[in-house]
Amino acid sequence: MASSGDGAKGRAASPSSTRPLLLLLLSLLLSIWSLSSLAPASAVRYHDFKKCKDSSLCTRFRRLSDYVESNHPFRSPYSITQPPATQTPPPSPSFDPLTSTLTYQVHSALHPTVQFQLNITAFQDGTSRIRMDQVGDTYKGWKRYDEAAKWGIEKLPELASQVQVESLSEPHLATKLSFGPSRSSAILLQHDPLKIEILRDGHLQLVLNDRGLLHMEHFRPKPDPFPTPDDAAASDSPQQSLVFQERKRSILSSSHSSSYQEDQVHQWAGFEREDPGEWEETWSQRKDSKPKGPEGVGLDMTFPGYSHLYGLPEHASPLSLRSTRSPRGQKEGEDEQGRFDEPYRLMNTDVFEYDHDSPMALYGSVPVLHAQSQGSSVSIFWLSGSETWIDLHKTPYRGDPSLRRKAGISHKSSHAHFFSESGVLDLFIFPGPSASTIMSQFTSLVGRTAMPQYFAIGYHQCRWNYLTDGDVKDVNHRFDDEDIPMDVLWLDIEYSKDHMYGVWDEVAFKDPEGMVKDLDDRGRKLVIIIDPHLKRTRDYYLYAEAQDKQLLVRTSDGQGEYEGWCWSGSASWLDMFSPESWKWWSEQFALTLKKGVIGAGEISGKLRANARNVFVWNDMNEPAIFNGPEVTSPKDVIHHGGWEHRDLHNINGILFHNATARGLEERELSLPGGVRRRPFVLSRSWWVGTQKYGAIWTGDNLGTWEHLAVSVPMILANGMGGMSFCGADIGGFFGNPEPDMLVRWYQAGIWEPFFRAHAHIDTKRREPYLLEEPLRSAVRDLIKLRYKLLPAWYTAFKESRESGLPILRPQYLMFPDDVKGFDVDDQYYVGDTGLLVKPAVQKDIDSVDVYLAEDKPYYNYFSHELYLGSSVGQRVKVPAPLTSEMPVLLRGGSILPVRERVRRAAELGWKDPFTLVVALDKKRVSDKGDGIRAQGSLYLDDGQTYEFEKGTYIWKRLRWVGRPEGSSDQGEVLESLDEEVVRPVSARFDAHTAVTVDGSENTSEYRKLMADVRVERILVLGLEKEPKRIRVQGRQVRGKEREQLLKGRDWTWESGKASSSTSGKILGSGSGGVGVASRLWIKDPAVIIAEDWKIFFD
Repeated sequence: MASSGDGAKGRAASPSSTRPLLLLLLSLLLSIWSLSSLAPASAVRYHDFKKCKDSSLCTRFRRLSDYVESNHPFRSPYSITQPPATQTPPPSPSFDPLTSTLTYQVHSALHPTVQFQLNITAFQDGTSRIRMDQVGDTYKGWKRYDEAAKWGIEKLPELASQVQVESLSEPHLATKLSFGPSRSSAILLQHDPLKIEILRDGHLQLVLNDRGLLHMEHFRPKPDPFPTPDDAAASDSPQQSLVFQERKRSILSSSHSSSYQEDQVHQWAGFEREDPGEWEETWSQRKDSKPKGPEGVGLDMTFPGYSHLYGLPEHASPLSLRSTRSPRGQKEGEDEQGRFDEPYRLMNTDVFEYDHDSPMALYGSVPVLHAQSQGSSVSIFWLSGSETWIDLHKTPYRGDPSLRRKAGISHKSSHAHFFSESGVLDLFIFPGPSASTIMSQFTSLVGRTAMPQYFAIGYHQCRWNYLTDGDVKDVNHRFDDEDIPMDVLWLDIEYSKDHMYGVWDEVAFKDPEGMVKDLDDRGRKLVIIIDPHLKRTRDYYLYAEAQDKQLLVRTSDGQGEYEGWCWSGSASWLDMFSPESWKWWSEQFALTLKKGVIGAGEISGKLRANARNVFVWNDMNEPAIFNGPEVTSPKDVIHHGGWEHRDLHNINGILFHNATARGLEERELSLPGGVRRRPFVLSRSWWVGTQKYGAIWTGDNLGTWEHLAVSVPMILANGMGGMSFCGADIGGFFGNPEPDMLVRWYQAGIWEPFFRAHAHIDTKRREPYLLEEPLRSAVRDLIKLRYKLLPAWYTAFKESRESGLPILRPQYLMFPDDVKGFDVDDQYYVGDTGLLVKPAVQKDIDSVDVYLAEDKPYYNYFSHELYLGSSVGQRVKVPAPLTSEMPVLLRGGSILPVRERVRRAAELGWKDPFTLVVALDKKRVSDKGDGIRAQGSLYLDDGQTYEFEKGTYIWKRLRWVGRPEGSSDQGEVLESLDEEVVRPVSARFDAHTAVTVDGSENTSEYRKLMADVRVERILVLGLEKEPKRIRVQGRQVRGKEREQLLKGRDWTWESGKASSSTSGKILGSGSGGVGVASRLWIKDPAVIIAEDWKIFFD
């Protein structure tokens, strides 16, 4: 649904005339509140959300950048504790070889009596972890939140062995750790001032606290009086002068003060400045009591010679992150064009009609930052669950020019300043060298993409709302009548009685069981929305049980249930941080037998109409609270363990997602013969590791060209945050897009991992069959194309699970040596399929320019026009008609498995035959001398259960091996072999069980089920000439193991351009293709898809 946005601001209409008066009044209130936002041209309600100037946290920490730059050179007040006046020898490092951790006490000149501890842990893969916390006796015994890792870390890397620890005295006191493969990773810890340098192969990659912005606010008593009276707020007032002098006296009271310079003491005394919002903050007439006062933490990072930064999802902004500030003293003309003025903000919020070009917070928060220069990558992961802001800017590279030329280092350096409202400093470092290596390491740390059920990658049809069970059935049947495949129908909030989720409105939905069965009879699924706000009435079973078990979020004093307002009116919220809530919530989805035997209508459960084909949508789980600050939870309400909401806000939604997924996964285990099945749960709120539990979408977008365009870099950025199973609402959630725009949305949507059309309750109905011809047929064929390519999509999910790479891969990830492609974020590759997609996202265009970064042939997927890339990069013009064809190229060197027969739902085609599309690369000797001109893979399993973890699957590597130039061998061969031959079992990743299994026996059983699934056609593009003879070697359907010579009528040859062609090659920008590629069609070779086989082309 309606995402929250719809929520707090959309019209709260209801199809039922039986809604209580309370809900009617609430609807009227919300409609009046949001009247201005219902206009078609409306945009984000900025006044609902804080900017930096409105946030005490952001104001305090962002000020530090200007302060430090105004006091250049500035020396950080933080240092490694050491005896006074001692220069040599340096203090002995405390290194624990059992934990591969270096520990030091950290001294702050600002507060000499406050103790901090720094831990640096080295891992065997070359990554590292840096943690800092306040230790010792703290005011009132308060502790900083230190449980983010509990929710965000799937598995830590293996600890480093044979770590070399060196104590250095020149040019500064320092400690150096060398570790990782061949000790290629190193951390140089400078003691005073505290600074940390990250090196790879001896070259500097990253500097922490380079600008001296490290700061951890300590627990302290509230000053009295506070705040300083208004008449004393001026910096030159007597009261402020007294405060400044008091800070100087505190600094000079340190046992280290004899080594301080006067200008240092003066700088440090002004480093912190009183802010009225430190101890109490009011926003939109809602007060945050801040009982523990300021507890922010911040750190600056310098990426020397790195020109581009990526990551920090979720934002509606370009993939290559823009600067957010201009440093003081920057020369005229050096300021980045088009930069933002606000920092990037990570705080999960319910944003209504969000801006299409902004760093403002949206629904997800993953504080991972990737830096890229030519051929080199380094990344950091700032592990925090609280509100976080990130300032970015760039400066000229000031390192060794000769090194820059040798190492491909950029002429710019990038800088980041992270600051979070609470929690410990917990930072993971990924030194590279490549972005793909980093993505593998990062997703191993936080968890990789779960294998979805097969239906989940099909087409989803949704709107707020389908109004009755008859409406649902009509839409279901209409898709069949119009010959449009579809897998899932969705129900938004209006299916529920008084918005008590899981309780059906029996006036509008008289027979939900019959409705579910009607879908199931056609192989389709139903998704219902279940939000985390529970209507406060004992008549609602979920609220009553949660109240009895004390599973609800508490008020700021910890005594009562927090009450807020959402769709249900007065509501309370489940506290998913309570361990008792997990099992209870999961059990809500359990299926049971009514009469002790399995039969039609005999399966039931607490959730009415629950069935194997019913799945769940968790919306509004930021959480969205209509009368809360920034349309979300007050930060001072209390969760399990006594933690304030401010400590874990961004984590909140993932726990609800996780528990719901677990409930669906286990719901059949109470049935005879019940098995674990993969869940499908869509979540709007998301955080680190959400990909382990299901899908997300980009929230409440608009049906505009701008939102269509920004959906591409948004989804790519989410993927670089580990979240691949993502898509945008097709057509835009708000508004009524014109038919041509709707077609463009579908052209883009079929290439998104999560493919769903959704619309607001106030929009016109826009199911694809309502379009006029010829656009209706265009969309029908686009959706069918998605279904034809489902085998490739499913394989891409498997590859993502194995490699940790995103399913949609941006240009810089594919070609890290090509600087010209670093800003390209309007095209992408689909996994390892070789498909290069560039959606047309502008009105009234008939072609697009596609950037090709390599010396390879590319083939138009539809027309087979041949395009020639260049090793120096070039753009080619590709047609973009308003039809079922769009700008999609198939990369030379790829083999794509396709199922040409389209069923009405994905699972119905599980035994259908395959077509293999072979897009040949140029004829040349590969680096390994194996002559491979094309390859691809195909992964198949039952599409529902976890049997694949036991080895019940088919995973084939498809290869075209050519005759290398200069070789005396005759002919070329297309072959199929088990993936294990190419990728050993021991090298595979299994995030669910954390072990690798040998499933040869199970694989054999599964292959028996697939023994009659064959390859019915092969298309070879770019072959130099027609073969004289084609031989098939291997077992065929209903045949024995043998070699068969195909007859001339078994193939068709169409002359055309060869993959190695250079004629007509134009290196100018915007050139078109060089002609249609040659095509060899092989008719029904009938080889079994599960078997090994070879086809020789002599």
